[in-house]
Amino acid sequence: ETISEITSSAILILDARQTVNNYLLAQRVELIKDLDETLKEKLEEVVEQERTPMTENHYLNDTLSKLRMDPLIERVKQHTEAIPVATVLSILKTHSLEGQSIEDRQAIEMSYTVLAYSKLSKKRVIDNVCMVLEEHCLKPYIAGIRQFISCSDGQLQQMFKEPTSQRDRRIRLEE
Repeated sequence: ETISEITSSAILILDARQTVNNYLLAQRVELIKDLDETLKEKLEEVVEQERTPMTENHYLNDTLSKLRMDPLIERVKQHTEAIPVATVLSILKTHSLEGQSIEDRQAIEMSYTVLAYSKLSKKRVIDNVCMVLEEHCLKPYIAGIRQFISCSDGQLQQMFKEPTSQRDRRIRLEE
């Protein structure tokens, strides 16, 4: 919606003939429609990729380690004075599997895994969305702008030259 409004305003500011404005507005609609379809397709691919849990770096394991250690660290921080070895051992012992059923411990581990992977996938989706937008929105238009900037006046006139058939028809109508 915003891209549509900005491009419409830019085209109307050109103060060109109505036929040129209409042509540019029609081209803008097609371009935005094509871009929209491409982006939807690419973003669906990103989401589909995240449906299969996977990781190629240490981020998942680092996050899991942090989630496992946070409760232990919080318990140690509750002791503001120098902690005797016996207290540390007591904290470690109560933090371990002792006193918990296997099912309870598995549930805790599963929740850590789900939390860690959700954090990883959020980060990866955000990174991938940015890359998709850059690849399909920015790069093609930057390349086109660079091409126009590097054109000589003669090349620009050639690009925007009225087609011969249209010119002949215009001349006939003007007579």
